[in-house]
Formats: sequence, structure tokens, C-alpha cells
Amino acid sequence: MKKFRVLHYRPAIDHRPLDNAISGWTLFWNSIMHPKDIGLLWKLRSSHCEIWIPHSDILGDGPETYKFYAFFGTCYTSTMDGDNNGSVKRPANEILKHPERWYYFEYEVYDEAFDYMVKWMETQVVNNQGYDKRDIAKFFLPIRKQNPNDFQKICSGFCWVSLFRILRWVPFRTKKMDDLPSPLLLAYWQVKAGAKPIDLRTGKEIQNERILD
Repeated sequence: MKKFRVLHYRPAIDHRPLDNAISGWTLFWNSIMHPKDIGLLWKLRSSHCEIWIPHSDILGDGPETYKFYAFFGTCYTSTMDGDNNGSVKRPANEILKHPERWYYFEYEVYDEAFDYMVKWMETQVVNNQGYDKRDIAKFFLPIRKQNPNDFQKICSGFCWVSLFRILRWVPFRTKKMDDLPSPLLLAYWQVKAGAKPIDLRTGKEIQNERILD
């Protein structure tokens, strides 16, 4: 069995207005769709997600491993951050510069499924089709339909395909495969499926916090 993590980013009020817009707008719509879970949605409020393949020797060690915030392994996603445009893989220590803003869900799967997932992600990086900015606009709509073959062109679609298609992971109340989740909705599905959101900084389940750090 091998482990991996799905990372989620909770933005602060800083120089990344698109993150704030995605988080705030999807929080608004999901609060309307799930009014009984407003507290949970506020706690999650994700604007970006990545698949993190940590080094096996640091998994399960708890927050002491991270007391100097030295993160190891590789992160996969689709992004237009910086000079990137589409499917990428990057060292974890380049991504996790603000551990107080990140949380993760950890999964343990059979070796074959894990290796197949990594192979699929590597293929997406090599055959990068670019980032689909049109799908970002769909986050600002209450209902989003998209060809599942294009999901990997944005971050939440990239992670969703990895979880659903590759690992056959079935979230709580999933409708159809053509439902394109925002990062927040994906995190919400993960919680409803029984996964716990773990604060990267403390190694404990995340609590409600203010956006302003």
C-alpha cells in the first residue's frame, strides 16, 4: 500500500485576487446549495488543489516533521501560476511556502493503483494541453457542465480525475462525471466521503479561522 495527499489552498487577502475571487464566489454558491454546512464550507474555502506525492519516510510522522516547514516530494496539478500554463509537476517545497494556508486529505491505496495514478499524471505533464481559462469562468456559474476529457486542464479537474477515474473513489452524492467541481466543492465531497482535512502546519484537523492572517 502507498499513500498520497490531496492538497487544498485557503487564500489570504494578498496579491492573489483570483484565488480570493474563486474562494469567495464558490463559497457563496455552495452555501446556497448546502445551507446546513455553511460552517464546514467556510472552514474549507479552497481556491486551488494539487496531488502531493510525499517521500514515504515522512508520512505519518506528525507535525514534528514539519517544525522547520521543510516539505519533500512532488506536487502535480494544472495551473497558470507564474510561467506555468497547464499540467505541471513541481517540488513540494516550492509550493508549500505558506503552510498555514494549506490543508490536505491523505489516502492509502494499492501499489498498482498508486503507480497507475502517477503514470497518468506524468503523462498529463508530458502531453500538456495548456490551462483552460474558460473553465475558470465556469466557477462563477452555479451549474457547470464540461467534457470529462478536458477536466485535467484545471486544478480541481486534475485532482478529480485522479481520484474518480484512476482510483475509482466515489464521493458523497456525486451526480455525474460531467459535473466539474470547484476546489471547494471537491474538498466538500472529500469530507462527506469520510476524509479528514488536516492542517499542514499543525498536523491536526483544521479549525475555523479568519481569512486575514
